[in-house]
Amino acid sequence: MAETPTIVDVKSDYKIFQSFSDGHITERINDAIAKAQHDQISDDALARGIISWTRHLLYTDWFMNYGGV
Repeated sequence: MAETPTIVDVKSDYKIFQSFSDGHITERINDAIAKAQHDQISDDALARGIISWTRHLLYTDWFMNYGGV
């Protein structure tokens, strides 16, 4: 597997992700890795896919924390 994206890679400059703990983000990165492995994403797209899915999961967490429907 290609190098695993870091917490910094995931947070980037997205303000809504800054308040998540490193532990929470690591948990979501691990969820995204499992999804990417299950979906057999190619090595050239793997890091980007992990980052994107992690951000999706964090956004969902953020949305649900603020009264999402």
